Amino acid sequence: DGARLASASDGGSIRVWDAITGALLRAIPDAHGSLVTWVQFAPTDGRRLASSGYDNTLKQWDINSGAMISSVEGDRFAVPSPDGRTIATAGGHCVANVLLFDAATGALRFRMVGHQDSLFSAALSPDGSMLAAGSFAGTCKVWDSSTGALRHAIELEEWICCISMGQHPRLGAGS
Repeated sequence: DGARLASASDGGSIRVWDAITGALLRAIPDAHGSLVTWVQFAPTDGRRLASSGYDNTLKQWDINSGAMISSVEGDRFAVPSPDGRTIATAGGHCVANVLLFDAATGALRFRMVGHQDSLFSAALSPDGSMLAAGSFAGTCKVWDSSTGALRHAIELEEWICCISMGQHPRLGAGS
């Protein structure tokens, strides 16, 4: 609803703010112990917040109490599906897997393998049916997110630092 704002720090803390007044609503100190790389409110209810960090965990928080709901071994970077039911994580330095989790339970659905170098970006298609990840080696791989099967790989000449999936579906990658 746009009434709250979440921020994360390189010190590992997460804060939830009132977006209208600027008042601090919740502080979660030492949420990850080091740099928090991603935070996002659950698109379905807004009462949960997901985060990932340099501690290579994916965590979910109850923002009313500040209590951790779940913590799973993940990766440094995360991206949710548009419907909020799935969260994908990609590794960072020296991690070449993409993990796909059930957002409600934290259960691992699939581990996508096949990249030969560190991953820096992942994206889910708008309908959540495909997952793409780009690597330092310049490879973009696209998987079916319902089966975990590799659909195809795209070879570029430079490392991929960001990736996005558009409608119909289209894929954009930056290097």
